[in-house]
Amino acid sequence: EWVKGSYYVHKLHPSLRSLLWNYGALDHRQEKNYIGAKMEMIAVEHGSEIDSVHLDVLSQKVAESQGIVREFAENHYIATGMFLKSEAQLLSRSCVSQRDIQRVFTVYTWLLKTYQKFKDHELTSHKCCHEVDETIQQRAILISLAITYYFRLNSAYREKYVERMGKTYGSLDFEQVLEDEMDFYMNEIRLPPGIAKTKALKENLFCIIACCCTKLPLIIVGEPGSSKTLSFNLAAANFKGA
Repeated sequence: EWVKGSYYVHKLHPSLRSLLWNYGALDHRQEKNYIGAKMEMIAVEHGSEIDSVHLDVLSQKVAESQGIVREFAENHYIATGMFLKSEAQLLSRSCVSQRDIQRVFTVYTWLLKTYQKFKDHELTSHKCCHEVDETIQQRAILISLAITYYFRLNSAYREKYVERMGKTYGSLDFEQVLEDEMDFYMNEIRLPPGIAKTKALKENLFCIIACCCTKLPLIIVGEPGSSKTLSFNLAAANFKGA
């Protein structure tokens, strides 16, 4: 299940217990302040390259996404019938964290640099080469949110996420932007004969490429036949120029 996280936490060795410190969790206000601080760091780093209005929008959408995903997780725990509401609230806090906030900004800055390179090299097959800077920044916001929050959800929660966040931003449609981005990378990949461009393959491949370029960890979870190994092998082969 997406809400549980695909990792293990091992029991702390007794010799380290004296060093244990309960950091706790940021409340909503502290989390918004943290997001704002990250936004200011990006503004200083990139100067006039990024419109402050779009950074404010990104900051707001990150805060909303953190709350929405936690809400989804809480509802999921309650629906199992195994947890009280108070227990579900506590468990749902850890399904997103400060790391997710950092991932959004990491992907966002990578996308802006990538789009600029596409424009410099006149890579007209990508939509960004036909868009003004404002639309490009909107595109980067939507895709960075998708990589961090949207793709981790199952189909039912994905629909709810889009409804809550808004199906459009500026002139862009959220789901169409994702489809365009995945299609671009899919079309640049050399596929062996007989390989179908399925939705699962496109999503896996795009996330692998994005996470490799940004040095972000990625775990792909799915049933057998959902293109997990295939997408990794295709990405690895194409990175090598094979």
